[in-house]
Amino acid sequence: MVQNTVQFGGMTIDDPYAYMKNFLEICDTFKMQGVSDDVICSITTWDDLAKAFLTKYFPPSKSMKLRADITTFAQGEQETLYEAWERYKDLLRRCPHHQLLDGLVVQTFYYGVPYSNRTMLDAATGGNLLRKSPEDGYELIEEMTSSRYHPQSDRNAAKRPARMHQVDAFTSVAA
Repeated sequence: MVQNTVQFGGMTIDDPYAYMKNFLEICDTFKMQGVSDDVICSITTWDDLAKAFLTKYFPPSKSMKLRADITTFAQGEQETLYEAWERYKDLLRRCPHHQLLDGLVVQTFYYGVPYSNRTMLDAATGGNLLRKSPEDGYELIEEMTSSRYHPQSDRNAAKRPARMHQVDAFTSVAA
């Protein structure tokens, strides 16, 4: 008795016809407007799927604009650190293929906030935030922004006089 055994992607397939039938049935469940069945069947890896998706929904011009929004991030004047961090994370989510290393993600946010906030982040680190691992830096920012989020006090704070420079206690201690 002759056995139909085929090697495919490191797997041994005992019945290639059954495999192909199953594969084509699965491909038939994916219907995308403007995408031919041949293209869907040609996707055999996660990377192929990601590349096809990005080509269809993220043309290079859109990707460049989203990456530029991330790399030129700056905290707004009326924005709390929490709001700035949430907006920054939203920019990252909108461009999942930004290809920025974790360290650069943390560094971009760090340099995008005013000096007073950088000083506060450094003080919480016990040194310089950027000397921590990217994972530790990200986690510290997460912790600080979640613990400092006070929507009533931050949003409805009384307007300060235009020419008076005020420093909060945390910045004062850090200085």
